[in-house]
This record gives sequence, C-alpha cells and structure tokens, in this order.
Amino acid sequence: MKKKKILFDISHLIHGYTGIQQDLRYTLEALVESEKYEIDLLLYDMVNNYDFITFDYKRNEKIFESHVAQAKLLSHFFSTGRLTNLQGRSPLKWFLRKSYERLLWKKNDFFCISLLKDYNEAILRKLIAGDISSKAFTKLLNSKILISNISSEALIRRMNMKKYELPYIDTHEYDIAIFIQEFPVLISPNTKKVVRTYDLLQILSPDVVYMADYKSAYQYRSIKECIAQNAHFTTISNNVKKDLNKLFEHEKIKSETIECTISDYYKVKRTEANNLLAQYGVKNNVKKYILAVSTIEPRKNFSSAYTAFKLLKEKKEYKDLKFVVIGSKSWLTNPADKLIFDDRDVILVKNVLIQDMPKFYSHAELLLFVPFLEGFGLPPVEAQASGCLVVNSNIEVHREIQGKSSFYANPYNVEDIAHVMDTALRLSRKEKNNRIKIGKLNANKYKKESIIKKWISFIERL
Repeated sequence: MKKKKILFDISHLIHGYTGIQQDLRYTLEALVESEKYEIDLLLYDMVNNYDFITFDYKRNEKIFESHVAQAKLLSHFFSTGRLTNLQGRSPLKWFLRKSYERLLWKKNDFFCISLLKDYNEAILRKLIAGDISSKAFTKLLNSKILISNISSEALIRRMNMKKYELPYIDTHEYDIAIFIQEFPVLISPNTKKVVRTYDLLQILSPDVVYMADYKSAYQYRSIKECIAQNAHFTTISNNVKKDLNKLFEHEKIKSETIECTISDYYKVKRTEANNLLAQYGVKNNVKKYILAVSTIEPRKNFSSAYTAFKLLKEKKEYKDLKFVVIGSKSWLTNPADKLIFDDRDVILVKNVLIQDMPKFYSHAELLLFVPFLEGFGLPPVEAQASGCLVVNSNIEVHREIQGKSSFYANPYNVEDIAHVMDTALRLSRKEKNNRIKIGKLNANKYKKESIIKKWISFIERL
C-alpha cells in the first residue's frame, strides 16, 4: 500500500522550548516512527531576518553553483542579525521598515526551494537534535526539506492592509500539509491542509498578547482564510475547540481535538536539589522548593504566584522553602519583577536541558502553575509524569486536561493560592503517594504512544 506523503511545518522549532515547540517535536517524532508515512519538512522565516528576506536566491544560483547559493542562504537564515522591532522611530529603523514594507508588495516576492540533502543534518541538528529519538532523526536525514522566505511578520503586515495577496506553495506531491498555527498561505488544491490550533488568545484576550494591536486581526483573518481553503483544524483541547467553533459559528469548520504530546523523558528521576541546582550555577543551600515553570509574562500570573509563596512562608514550618523558577522574562514584565528576583528566596534558572526537567519536577515539593489563560498547560502534565504534586489555576482547560488529579486555586486570589499550597504540602505520605499515582495515570494519556493513535486515526480519515 502506498504511503501517504506529509509535508510537516517545523518553522516554529527555531524559537526554543515552549509548549508549542515540544508538542511539535514529539508529534513529528511519533509520525516518523509510525512507519506509515513519508515525511518531508517545511521551513520558513519566522524571525524577521532582514538579510534572509532580501536574499536574491535566483541571482545567487545564477552567479554561483546551487551548493554555494544554498550555503549562503542558510548562512543568512541562521545569522543573529535579526530585526526584532520594526515599529521604532529612529531613522535607521524607519528606513528598514519602509524598505521591508516595499518588499511585501512585490509580486512573487518569495521563493520555496528544496534544499540539497547535504544540508539536512545541519538543519536538523540546529533545530531538533537531542529532542527526538535517534531512529526518527536518522529517517529525517533522508527527508526533503523545503525552505522559503515567507515570513509571519510579513504576512501580519500584509494582511492588515485592505488589499493583500497570499503567497502560494506548490504542494501537489503531498497528500497532507500540517501547519503549526493558522498559517494562511495557499497550497495546491489536491493537498489536505491541516492546521494545529493552540489557542485563540490573540483574538479573545488581546490584553495578554504581545503586540496584539495587529496580531489579533492577523489571527482572525488567518483562520478565515484557512476555513476558506477547507482546512482541517486540530485543537489541543476541547476548550480551544469550543472557542474556535463559537467564534466562527457561522462558518463550516472541520475541527478535532488532538491533545499535546509530552516527551518520554518525563519519568521519576529524583536527585538531590543542591547537586541539581549547582549544575546551573546556583550556590544557595536549597533543601526544599516550590517550582514554577513558565515565561514571565502577564498571562502566566507570576506576581500572584510569588505573593502566594511569600504568604506561605509566613508559617514557620516553611521558613526554609525556596521558590525555583525555570523560565525567562518575556514581554511586559512587571516593574516589581526586579524586586522579586532580588529576593533571596527566589531562584531563577535559565536554559535547563530537557533531560534535566524531570529531575527538577520530581524533587520539587509541588509545581505551582496558576496562569489566567491556557490552551492546554504542559508543565502540570510533565510534573505529574515526573511524580510531582500540582497546584493549578482553577480554569476550564485545566479541569478538562487534569480532572481530579491536581489541586486547584483561584488565580485571582493569592490567599486561596497560598491556602491550596498549604493543603497539598500537609498531605500524609500515604495521601501524597496516592495523589502522585493518580497524576501519573493522568499524564499517561498524553504520552507519545497515546496521542499518535489519535493522529493516525485523524490522518487516515482525511
């Protein structure tokens, strides 16, 4: 029987280790290991690299051999000189922004080429090596990688104009093209378009989204364009599916829930806290800690988590308790955050290796995760798989994904968060072990072998 050919978008992998990137890696790994499909990869510019956008591939290919042209192209793609703020008012930024906008309106202003396989290993090691199995990695070395200068930032700007044209990618040789998030580019009519939808925060909650003034309109128009292209949406929770159907209730939407996938790394791997933290440059003597895992931004409600932790510390039995935060500061961090990280009870740990995350989880007294909004919420499930208690925000999606396996607190009430943490920490050894056992059973539902069955069923029905 002929295998289905799938074009899989890996462009978001250049961003790092958020929930989206992890789900993307493990979904790709599972599809490759299933042996049922031929997988090729799509890579486009997600970082607004000005040199890359302006790279004249045809001219370089004409002057040089294709090897040299592609080597120069990849050099531009992976260079660090990126424009991250085209909204600025300085003369240089103004000039670059205007030059960039002029590029948007040139017809056929993008290219999509198949990379020489000589470069596959360099690309894959840069993006996903170490995060997927050696078996999947070896198979992907023989895949085709399509690379394009299509840019999300360019599309955002283009689609906020009254008149806009969408780029087209020739996908006629593929049965299915899986895009990560609502990417509105046009594809060949014989190819089924699948859109992975993580949340609708840009539309529904612009107050917690970076640069929402124009990203909200982009997400809305992108979804509309994908619906018009008869796309199939796979949402990461029923909660996101409900939001999608409600927001576009007058459209004929094809949607199905396929939850996020967690790594096989997440197992119980207890270790001494001091030894673990010392590997990341922490010199403090840490015996016990509450763990938080997230970027520090408004939606994650970090200031309430910290305030609740300090309330808990007022009880003498918790005087030695520390607050370990794995993550980094993101946009619109509260000015008070500097004071928080000057607190000797708070330890910020950055760039944690994926293989060390289960150790941080398993040694923690509990994971504190109280965001206002989520599409799924990966850290609580990872924590459960690692044998860690979880205190969640009492929001609908957490109740859906974790049921009775977690503790829940009102994210708007720091006293309640502190009280729920206190309740969890006072469990007897027997009660704690029972709760951890329930948590592990819940986490098993999101392991790769469970989620891939849903993906295969979905793909076969397409």
